[in-house]
Amino acid sequence: MQVAAAGVVTPLLTRSNRVWGANERISLGFIGCGGITKAHFEALGEMKDAEVIAACDIDQKRAGDMAAQCNTRYGRAPEVYGDFRKLLERKDIDAVFVASPDHWHGLHLIHACEAGKDVYVEKPLSFSVGEGRAMVKAAEKHKRVVQVGTQQRSNKIYQDTIEYIRSGKLGRVSEVQTWNVYNSGGMGSPADADPPAGVDYDSWLGPAPKRAFNAKRFHGSWRYFRDYGGGYVTDWNTHHQDIVHLALDSWSPKSVAMEGFVVNNDDNRDMPDTAKVTFAYDAPQGEFISTYTVRRGNQRPADMDLTHGDHGIAFYGKNGTLVITRSGWTVYGEGRKDAPVTQAGDTKMQPHVRNFLDCMRSRNKTTSDIASMHKSTLVNHIANISWRVGRKVYWNAKTETLFADAALKQSDKEANKLLFREPRKPWKVPA
Repeated sequence: MQVAAAGVVTPLLTRSNRVWGANERISLGFIGCGGITKAHFEALGEMKDAEVIAACDIDQKRAGDMAAQCNTRYGRAPEVYGDFRKLLERKDIDAVFVASPDHWHGLHLIHACEAGKDVYVEKPLSFSVGEGRAMVKAAEKHKRVVQVGTQQRSNKIYQDTIEYIRSGKLGRVSEVQTWNVYNSGGMGSPADADPPAGVDYDSWLGPAPKRAFNAKRFHGSWRYFRDYGGGYVTDWNTHHQDIVHLALDSWSPKSVAMEGFVVNNDDNRDMPDTAKVTFAYDAPQGEFISTYTVRRGNQRPADMDLTHGDHGIAFYGKNGTLVITRSGWTVYGEGRKDAPVTQAGDTKMQPHVRNFLDCMRSRNKTTSDIASMHKSTLVNHIANISWRVGRKVYWNAKTETLFADAALKQSDKEANKLLFREPRKPWKVPA
């Protein structure tokens, strides 16, 4: 296999281009061996038809820890790589789990598709709207099975919530609130320093701008910097807004407006820790407004009920209110006069991973398919664009571009420049 200077991997035939036997084991590679990868690995522990045979991370310690876990489970350690392209050269790898920072998702997925691998990619799917569209095209062109890590779609309580709302029992929904609320201090503001031993920091940056190493811009907190992620809005609200889209069968807001700031002074992040986003939608059942709140200075949820925890979604319908978190869901009658209907939750990731492996065998569409998850991801990119330009923006779903007026007459040139970021050389997102 040849790799171009820009990191493009030439296509080839692999085992994933054909159907497996019933007892044949799927061979997996991990790209990124951080916290969420441990959850993937735990989920795979119940599945005897798959094995991790390769792991890649720019941090030698993380890659080594993953190798040790594989050795314990399978009786042999996987090959370990510092360059994901070397992993993708392996003809015996059928699929990869992409759990790298957000700014790497696009390149890792596209090159994996080009190399003939199926892909399980963590959310948010993409770093930008334009990158997300390129990822969808790559998966379609190379006929790859892709599962996006929005495991709530495989969770029964979310499936039942969607069915309940679609049935009309809640009545017309005029408003939805989603939230993440906490009351904690800042994450600190350390000085720049040298990268830790065993870390290839320039490879970690990859397509992102060249920066001095800073501990808070690295493991555990990178997503709060716009060079690498989209803050809470793309991290958490991608989960929330996806359920809103599914329940109300509306995927593209007419307009998006976001206000936000950092409430904690002892904090060097450049993405808001406190923000409010307003999405305006049309839907088959009528127009509705959806708001997302993230707050780091007060922990009371949007529906004023502390029992619902630090995250959730509230659907406000003509006949009542449905509130759901990962712990369960509750339906309240109007005015809370009726006894609430409740259902307990289950947060296991196994069903989502199982669906990916099953779809690899059947070549069917996954539960969190890439085309629909592109739509549930990009609305949050649009929110961050609104915050960056300091005003409401208007969305044209057909062209995937932004406008300065509700009639979609005047193109919003300033906002449209933020739909895509050119990667740092030599990296390039294929057209």
